Amino acid sequence: MSRDQQRLQDYLGHIRQAIARIERYTDNLTDWAFLANERIQDAVIRNFESSSRRVATSSATTRVALRLTRKWR
Repeated sequence: MSRDQQRLQDYLGHIRQAIARIERYTDNLTDWAFLANERIQDAVIRNFESSSRRVATSSATTRVALRLTRKWR
């Protein structure tokens, strides 16, 4: 596996973990319960920021690879 492929796998792994955390934090939570709980809001926002940072700082090669992995759709 090339360095770019490994980097892509790392980025995708971190993004998947962040999504899983968000789902876990908000599972069975009403909108009102979410809005009433600042800790959950902060945790969800932090995980969104973490994911977006991973995508924004990825190299051009990794971004191309991300597009290629979606080609099968």
